[in-house]
Amino acid sequence: MKSGGVKTRGSKNGENRKNKKKKDMAMKMTMKKKVKLNFVFVALILSTVQISFVFSCSKREKNESEEFGYFFERKGVMSPKSIWCAVRDSSYSAPVCPQNVDGCSTCLDGVGDSAAIPEPYQPNSIFNSCPDQAGTSSSNSSINSYKKRIRTIEVESLSQSGFIEPGQNIKVTVRAWCNNYADFIDIFFADDADSPNWQYVGSCKCGISGSFINTGSFPGLVSSICVWYSLAYNEFAHFILTLPNVSRKMAIRARIQNSGSWRDLPCYTSSSVYDHDDLVFTVQNPPSSFTCGVYDPNFQAPVCYGDGWCGTCELVPCRDNVNDYAESPTEFFQCPNGGNETNQPNTLFSGCADANDNDPNLLDEQIRRINIRSLSPSGKFEGGQSVEVSMLVSCTAGTQIVLAYASGITFTPYQSANWRYLTTILCPTSPLNQRTWNVIDYTFRLDNVEGFHAVRGVIFRCQGCSAVVGNVCPNYNYRDADDLVFLVKPSSPSNLPPCAVFDNATDDGDPAYRTPKCRAGVGECSTCNLIVGRYTSEPNYSNTLATTSSCSDQSGTYDVWIDRLDIKSNSNEGTFSPGSTAEVNILINCPSSASIHYSRIYLALLYTSDANLPSWQRVLTSAACTTAGKQLFKTFLNLDSNPGNHAIRAMVQFDGFSPTQTCASGPSADTDDLVFVVGVPQAPLNFDAEGLLPNSITLSWRLILKVKHTMS
Repeated sequence: MKSGGVKTRGSKNGENRKNKKKKDMAMKMTMKKKVKLNFVFVALILSTVQISFVFSCSKREKNESEEFGYFFERKGVMSPKSIWCAVRDSSYSAPVCPQNVDGCSTCLDGVGDSAAIPEPYQPNSIFNSCPDQAGTSSSNSSINSYKKRIRTIEVESLSQSGFIEPGQNIKVTVRAWCNNYADFIDIFFADDADSPNWQYVGSCKCGISGSFINTGSFPGLVSSICVWYSLAYNEFAHFILTLPNVSRKMAIRARIQNSGSWRDLPCYTSSSVYDHDDLVFTVQNPPSSFTCGVYDPNFQAPVCYGDGWCGTCELVPCRDNVNDYAESPTEFFQCPNGGNETNQPNTLFSGCADANDNDPNLLDEQIRRINIRSLSPSGKFEGGQSVEVSMLVSCTAGTQIVLAYASGITFTPYQSANWRYLTTILCPTSPLNQRTWNVIDYTFRLDNVEGFHAVRGVIFRCQGCSAVVGNVCPNYNYRDADDLVFLVKPSSPSNLPPCAVFDNATDDGDPAYRTPKCRAGVGECSTCNLIVGRYTSEPNYSNTLATTSSCSDQSGTYDVWIDRLDIKSNSNEGTFSPGSTAEVNILINCPSSASIHYSRIYLALLYTSDANLPSWQRVLTSAACTTAGKQLFKTFLNLDSNPGNHAIRAMVQFDGFSPTQTCASGPSADTDDLVFVVGVPQAPLNFDAEGLLPNSITLSWRLILKVKHTMS
């Protein structure tokens, strides 16, 4: 994890800022009055959703001008596309997506009660309505029938708001393992998950790429494509659906069977192998906490006047003035003349223009929307806190997206935007070089600077190029650049660092774990840069518990490893509380080599409530990669009721895990642990955590003035 440098300002700049404060406040009030006429709020009662945090590991530095009350902190970190893992809901007996998300995956990989690749909570069909039947052949030949299964189902919003909205489009991706032309993947849709009436959508045939080999009468199917990856024995079904115009829970069902033909029965058990999996998701209007930005002629870009969660909505779709209706496909928001962007280029002070290249009657590169959401505990845009940026983009072969960030933006008495480059995203591999829609989600930390900030996305085409880096407005063909401006208030960062430390000592009252360990008393923690890499390239490898037989990382030529582990308490007490839940994030580096397909990489998450004598429980098993590069997985963990040192373990390897496996194995395998402390009081401000005794929850705090205090 990288963090930006700290930029300081002298006292003269501090005085200038102080003198402009009244003017700035007056301008903010004027803008707020103006914008009240533009907002329409949709009020819904929705449950909250947990969100991920990515932490900066750099030491904070203070500005020399603190006598003026300003604290400037330049930090920024990026994380890649994130995937919300659905959580099994006992009322449905199937995985259910959280509300208020732009996408979700089952993250379940397995088939029925197979002894080789068991499926957690099988069969994972709504109300247990359809069974599974695993294959029995386990030879090393191409007839490994025990591996045939649905691996994952993923849905992504294609709406302008970024939510899975009534009457709008979703993109669905089904991934299956198969190895015979007799294998078929059948897809179904239910517009009411509480009383499902399954409608047949279409089927893919194993080993065949192209459109669905058969489609049903479902009226909402917009497009479909099947893709066969022979090296990984993976068949992908990618399709776009238009949802019914009603708000409620709906569902996708995917089934693999080896009858030799497509089957339109929702439950089919007349073949030797069948695996039925469902994914339930909420179709909803945007929550009342979300606001759409408005175009502000002073900034010449969309501006968010909400606090904590907003988006460009219908302000930035399409590009320049291309006059091509292919840029606004069926059931998408229709731009003027089909492909023209209103108020283009929609960048601060028109500082990055769009290109007018156009492939007639074909979907070209464009940014459809930009959303930004605060990940601060307060839910507000606060300096020093993390935000998640989500973009809906259209991609083809050679498409790249540059993300940039600016703080301290002013438009009077002079125009100023302190842009800096954050990262470059290579668009996910397009099936058969098809022009596709993709949702990308990234996280970074805001500068602790009061005022207007902005995020920028620049999409462009550069076939055969390596990643274009370091430029906030790359000059390439098919360029579409869009900004979103928002207001940030300053905050004081915590005195307890969220980064774990490598534990190799016993003077803290517990064993030398030889793995990253969170500070006692914190409620959120990250390995930061402690486990980046694998084998000899990983600091202090293997970073697995020394209190039992530790795991060994494996050598290999592929760029596969666990990049980071994060854990965050969902307890109201602000710490890891016994019996509460926690959110776990796992950052994986997926292989980019052309000689190995990323879809062969598997992820497993394990948990133990006793890091001294670990008994590992499997929490999650999933296919780890949907594209090359970095990928972030999010899931939830139920903590046991006993206090003490708990631990999580992440494993990545090629192909599947056995049910009892606790160490990754095979070429390029990686295993990493993170120890965290459950059942201690929250760390008070201005104190440092000193340690935890092994047999009691007595926490000793060391005051900054070196005065000892003990809390029991």
